Formats: sequence, C-alpha cells, structure tokens
Amino acid sequence: PSFARYLSDHAELTLPRLLENPPPRMRGLDVGYCGLAVLCKLSFDRAGLPGLRALMSAGQDPSAIVRAAAQAFRVTPAELDSMWRKEAAHAVQSPR
Repeated sequence: PSFARYLSDHAELTLPRLLENPPPRMRGLDVGYCGLAVLCKLSFDRAGLPGLRALMSAGQDPSAIVRAAAQAFRVTPAELDSMWRKEAAHAVQSPR
C-alpha cells in the first residue's frame, strides 16, 4: 500500500498525531518514516535549506517540530497539516 492511500483511508491521522504516536509498520509500509519524509521534502521545497535546517533543529518533541515547520512556512499548524496531506497525496509510492 502507498502512503498516500493510507492517509486517504485514515483521515483521522494528522501530522501531530503521526509524530506523537506513529502507526505500526504494515505490509512493508512504514507510515512514520513516510510521513517524516514528506515533511522533509515539503520543508525543502517550500523554504529551502534554511527550512530544512529549522525542521532538523526542532528536536524530537512533536509540538516543537510542528511549530518549527509552521513558522518556516509562515502558516498555522492547521494549514501545515493540510499542506502535508496534499504533498502526501502526490506520493506515488512509499520510500524504501
């Protein structure tokens, strides 16, 4: 299954929830890994290397990660979640 399909089937999964408690790996799909990969790609695409650095400097606290990304993109956390889902929808296949 692809990450995009998983998100489509699990509308309740938000970026903060993914960061706090990633779902278990299922049939080769690591939702936590894919979700963070999408966030990293989005960070680089939207804010370049400074945005990616801000994300990486946020540490491991889920709320700090969401805040750092939202600030780098100049959006609210809710808008960030929407952007993240849209980016994930374009993911054809999960990374290996």
